[in-house]
Amino acid sequence: PLDRPRPLVKNDDGAYIDIKINEGQTDKLRKLCLEENVTMHMLFLALFNVLLGKLGTTEDVIVGTPATGRPHPDLEEVVGMFVNTLSLRNFPKGSMCFRDFLKEVKNNSLLCFDHQMYQYEDLVDELGLERDTSRNPLFDVMYSYEKEEDNPEGLNAMSISLFEGEVAPQKSKVDLTLLVKEHLKDITIGFTYSTSLLNSHTIDRFLGYLLRVVDAVLEDREVALKEIDILEASERFDLLETFNGTEVTYPKDTTVLDLFTAQVTA
Repeated sequence: PLDRPRPLVKNDDGAYIDIKINEGQTDKLRKLCLEENVTMHMLFLALFNVLLGKLGTTEDVIVGTPATGRPHPDLEEVVGMFVNTLSLRNFPKGSMCFRDFLKEVKNNSLLCFDHQMYQYEDLVDELGLERDTSRNPLFDVMYSYEKEEDNPEGLNAMSISLFEGEVAPQKSKVDLTLLVKEHLKDITIGFTYSTSLLNSHTIDRFLGYLLRVVDAVLEDREVALKEIDILEASERFDLLETFNGTEVTYPKDTTVLDLFTAQVTA
């Protein structure tokens, strides 16, 4: 769902909004990963797919994600740009429970990363997709995960100190990108979004929706995807009651023909 029509020619004007998941929730997410034998990257990919499935009312979701492009140890010390973009396709079916969907996302991710050397451009050419100047081929959303490591002892020995500075991205190559950064104690989740298509208050709502998906999964990982409610009480009331209030008063002692005649002569 977009706030504005898609322009004929895509631009990369963007903005960034984020929010923190507190330490308690972060510990629960790490416990879930340990018990389900998945990485935090896989977990948030699954959560993001659930959100996108509900926003787009679809059970077929494709998300782009960067891959290092260094699958062999011999490439780890080689200078150069090896990063490739993978297209991860998953199917968040409403009848599935989250635990089963998470396993499916894990298996699909492992298969995709096994083939991370297959270039994105070659895949687009092989599929013979029709090009569109208003959007990217294959996917409109991306996902990126980073993990903060402990301060290396070697840097301390050299009297080098590290500090973190926040620089909000002002460009958006796709409609929407989920950025997940796992810190030592908590997790930051944020969206980089196209300002040509989406408003900031919409992104605030999307962040709230994602947090509700997190809460639902932590409460019951066996929950069916269709049972996960992303709306808060006020939004649900607006959709079901306010926007659906179609009752109007009219003179019940007057015929439809009389009402029509009165409207024409008015």
